[in-house]
Amino acid sequence: MDYEELRELLQFNDEDKKRHESTLFMPNEIFQDLNKGLNESRSSSNDNKEVEYINVKGQLRKKRGKSNGVSINHITFAYTYIYLVTWLYRYAKYGKGSTTIKKEHLKMILGYGAKTQEVDYLIKKNGVLEKIGYLETTGDYPIDYHYSNGYTYEMYINDLEPGEISFTTFSEFKEKDEHGYLKDPVTYNILNRGRNYKVKYPVKAFDRNVDEDGNIEMLGTFYEVDNTHLIPFEVFLYCMRNEKIGCTGFYLWSYLKMQNQIFENGYDVSIINLSIETGMPDSTLNKYIGLLKSYKMINFYHNQEAFSVAYKEEDRKANTYETRDYFSFSNKPVPYEKIKVITKDEYLKQLKEKEDERRIVWGRSESNVDIPLEELPY
Repeated sequence: MDYEELRELLQFNDEDKKRHESTLFMPNEIFQDLNKGLNESRSSSNDNKEVEYINVKGQLRKKRGKSNGVSINHITFAYTYIYLVTWLYRYAKYGKGSTTIKKEHLKMILGYGAKTQEVDYLIKKNGVLEKIGYLETTGDYPIDYHYSNGYTYEMYINDLEPGEISFTTFSEFKEKDEHGYLKDPVTYNILNRGRNYKVKYPVKAFDRNVDEDGNIEMLGTFYEVDNTHLIPFEVFLYCMRNEKIGCTGFYLWSYLKMQNQIFENGYDVSIINLSIETGMPDSTLNKYIGLLKSYKMINFYHNQEAFSVAYKEEDRKANTYETRDYFSFSNKPVPYEKIKVITKDEYLKQLKEKEDERRIVWGRSESNVDIPLEELPY
């Protein structure tokens, strides 16, 4: 889908500044939760499956695709799906527009076929994302939202914060008056999506931490934004309309954005550590880091002049990454500076030259320095 198709389907209002539909906070722990939850779910589902082996040059090996690990594509889809359904709920989009937003639309927005069943195990009722506590299925969808302080445009332009948010849900329009009639039949008919219409309730947006007794220890991201990362909706739209970026690029950019909110001067991280932190294989990570660079979605800085596989561990320095604002992204890929790669022989030659320089003292080799006996301290 292109930008205008997405904007129309999702009824994104980027003109009403009072509503300010760009803003959405995501919990920082989501990256770890998804990697752990999805991999544990896949591992348990494979426990009772027979492992297939093939003979490769006289050795038995597991058949490809039989690994217990979940696909990184499914982890990045899960993050993006949670972001989207949270945004839809936050801005009460289920009750707007002439199109009823269904799961088929959501799959298509996120780059999958409307009828594909590949990711259904994640998003279905009682699926993985519900089992790990991020979503619930409900038929009572929001049709509007309100702020406790009324939040006017004048308050917005004066940099005043909106009050606590509350929602009007469809069930409120099912209430009848004393004569047994719907209180608002016109609105009911407009907003009625059918008795079987279900949406996703974003659990972490309301209750983030709940103890064993059911007591809320921390309110959700709609109410408390400590330990969250802010992802503008325009970034989501940009990534979804660019099939090269997609869910995986959106996931990676969002992770770097989270780290940039913690490390304001840029996030220093090696590819190895970034792979561990995000759960992305090295090859996938290198590919998407390159795409984020080429579409000017991130700034990056090489903290060493060159790289060689022969570099000692202590000589290797991590790159620095900074996420850029969405309005500075490029619509076309552009060339970017790559670090110079040198051979092992070149690296060893450089080491020798540095060692020779270090050994030169006042223009003479250390082994040839003559010190008069009277200048010795003993």
